[in-house]
Amino acid sequence: MIRLPDTCRTCAERVDSTHLNIGHYSCSPRQHRQTKYLVVHIASRTPQTHPITDDYEILWDRKLGTGINGAVVVCRLRASGELFALKFLRNRKESRREIALHFKCAAHPNVVKVFAAYSNVIGRGPRDGKAPQRSLLLVMEMMRGGELFDRVIEKQSLTEAEASAAMRQVVEALRYCHSLDVAHRDLKPENLLYASKADDALLKLSDFGFAKIDRGDLVTPVYTPYYVPPQILAAQTAHRARKDREAAAAAAAAAQGGACAVVLAAGTGAGVAGGVAGGSQVVAYDKSCDMWSIGVILYILLCGYPHSNRRCPGKISRRACSARSMPARSTSTSSTGAASPTTPRRFVRAGA
Repeated sequence: MIRLPDTCRTCAERVDSTHLNIGHYSCSPRQHRQTKYLVVHIASRTPQTHPITDDYEILWDRKLGTGINGAVVVCRLRASGELFALKFLRNRKESRREIALHFKCAAHPNVVKVFAAYSNVIGRGPRDGKAPQRSLLLVMEMMRGGELFDRVIEKQSLTEAEASAAMRQVVEALRYCHSLDVAHRDLKPENLLYASKADDALLKLSDFGFAKIDRGDLVTPVYTPYYVPPQILAAQTAHRARKDREAAAAAAAAAQGGACAVVLAAGTGAGVAGGVAGGSQVVAYDKSCDMWSIGVILYILLCGYPHSNRRCPGKISRRACSARSMPARSTSTSSTGAASPTTPRRFVRAGA
């Protein structure tokens, strides 16, 4: 039996008999004000070990997407018939961190909600020829509107008013994550999902696979090439340099003895705690690295293409590190929506 918390995870009101009777403590503020609650199961942050099929029917033929860890499929809660998205993750510490940080940030209305996690030995469907293996399963809300990426492809580009509405929601979600010291590190249109097909549907942040708590010591170079900020690339360069120094020290130690390795390490600054060392300087980055990716996404929304059309990661990296200003959009193609009263603020172009 899962113990309910003292307060509702979203509306912060004390869990009462209404919440308890329907097993729900993740209502939206609007639903709480109207005292209308969805019939969903109790969320659990710790992966449960009983079979997920006891609680859900997995609809293997309804795939929502495919990632590096496997397919995201639809599942149906047996108690109510409500549909959810089910994400498969490999059983490793990085996946458990992803689950924990997604739960940590899921209270915000612009972050995809998560409801439960399971640790099961399970196959990947009736047509999967591989032996079942232990996986982590993450149950999330169904996002029926598709990716922001698909909407940009469909419309070619967005007006300033449309881009403003989308970016406001992304920035609000990111601000909440950063207030919890969570760096997302993989912001891109493919990880921003619409709740429905409606033009005014909520846009929500998903996929916390690269997310990590920022304690001022982020050094791991994880990124998607088009959206990578210069800070992460600098950390990557220093990371590779450190690896080269360590390899040289190990080779010298093997050839001449352990004392040589100690001298090399001391002379190059290898092994400095708290970051990747380059000489005497520690190269690390923080959660502000997400802001570069925000700028790239905004560019794509307005122009319909990335800020670099080069496919080679090396060239993309050099362009990102140069941090050159992006060309301003021609005023002849600007929409009138930017000046409308419903637009919170106008976009400032490079050089303005």
